[in-house]
Amino acid sequence: MNRTPERHRGAEPTISYQLSRRTSRDPSRVLADIASLEAPGIEVVARGATQLVLAPGPPSRYGAGSAVTLGAVITLAVLVAAAASVPLIALLPAALLPGVPLLRRREPRLAVGVLDDHEVGDTVVTVGGDMWSALAVALHSYLSSLPSSRTIDAATPTPPPAGAVAAQAPPKEPDPPAQPTPDESAAS
Repeated sequence: MNRTPERHRGAEPTISYQLSRRTSRDPSRVLADIASLEAPGIEVVARGATQLVLAPGPPSRYGAGSAVTLGAVITLAVLVAAAASVPLIALLPAALLPGVPLLRRREPRLAVGVLDDHEVGDTVVTVGGDMWSALAVALHSYLSSLPSSRTIDAATPTPPPAGAVAAQAPPKEPDPPAQPTPDESAAS
């Protein structure tokens, strides 16, 4: 886990986070529960049948579509200007400038994947990405409250009921020490 804090949009630092856990809860319920976590700044920015992506607040209005549109407008403007004066064609690389903020942007995202393991009957929850404190507290509380998986429950022996007296076998006597056998090669 990378513990180097990074900042997003001038807000609090984030840390890299990865976790995988098995639970007996239904996958669709796990996704619905995580999507409805109540904490400041948590927004579901993408959702699928088995995954969702959380981010601090809604996605920025300036994205790839805006950058491409602005780049196309700059390209057309330079080409129209180049018709009047050919040396202005040198300004054509300026059409790449709208993409620079997208390359420098570092916004935290946390992906949550949930799969049903049909062979065992468990749900596998995998979480990975960048966390910030509000999300870390809410998500950690939820994940630690998930019921354990059926495979873990089956492997854990159940204690006898209170007041029940377990039948014990009589103590076994230790085996007598083995007698050394004479070495046949020494006799010859």
